[in-house]
Amino acid sequence: MSQTVRWYIIQTYSGYENAVKVDLERRVESMGMSDYIFRIIEKPS
Repeated sequence: MSQTVRWYIIQTYSGYENAVKVDLERRVESMGMSDYIFRIIEKPS
């Protein structure tokens, strides 16, 4: 089975990058999406 990888970019206000990352990680777990969302990367501004 071949899966296509998709990348998404989320724009945040400066200084909120880590808070958004943590929130996304919590939502991935609570919604049972860990089979679809593998890694969330925080790029420092």
